[in-house]
Amino acid sequence: MLFVVWRSRRRLAIYWAARALGVPVGDREARRVARRSFVNFGRFCMDFVASSRLAAHEHVHRLVAVRNGAAIDQIAAGDGGCLFLTGHIGNWEILGSWLATRAGPTRRLRVVALPLEVDCFDDIAHGIRQRHGFDAVSTVGGAREVLRSLRAGDWVAALVDRPVSAINERVEFLGRVGPYPVGIARLAGRARVPIVMGACWETGRSVYEAEIWAPFKLTHNSDGGDISRKVAANLEAMVRRHPDQWYIAFTSG
Repeated sequence: MLFVVWRSRRRLAIYWAARALGVPVGDREARRVARRSFVNFGRFCMDFVASSRLAAHEHVHRLVAVRNGAAIDQIAAGDGGCLFLTGHIGNWEILGSWLATRAGPTRRLRVVALPLEVDCFDDIAHGIRQRHGFDAVSTVGGAREVLRSLRAGDWVAALVDRPVSAINERVEFLGRVGPYPVGIARLAGRARVPIVMGACWETGRSVYEAEIWAPFKLTHNSDGGDISRKVAANLEAMVRRHPDQWYIAFTSG
């Protein structure tokens, strides 16, 4: 029903589905994927609210299985920071909860987040995130806070599939060049911490499967543009794996 009556979001959903599929906006498959994304986004919202009744450990182990989680555990064995990048894909909130359980008791997980437009919803989201072991860094003046946290040994996570701040860079993504906050990777280079990417998709019955990509670093010899392109390419691969679980149409204007 929402797909029919919510015209502005329907148009955005079809547009982004077409980009993800690499087909014209008028293609029938783009409309099918867009319609499915409405259903999946509703399920994501219900799962997020329901998770407020669960502790972080129970939340993660009941709902998500992680592939290549050892990549994160190896970083957790040290005492340094880490920058984790993903997108509005599947269930990024569950992924954040899983990261918080791996960060350990001596470091924080901080998430770069835009405040929700409705204050009461933002308060609810903030409360759930705190219950699951992580807090938010505002996108307003957030670059300094991110750098400070990484240097202090904390972990920082960010969604990089929409422009949100002054750290945007123009990179090619899904066949077009546009502004995306992949420049946050440069902060990891300045803090000398690894960058890890991953995503979490629903596999059915509100059960999720996450995958973690191999860590990489931006060193003084690295080309910042190459790192930004690598981040964009990895993100593109995540989106195209399950385009009906990419919810950018519901989080952008």
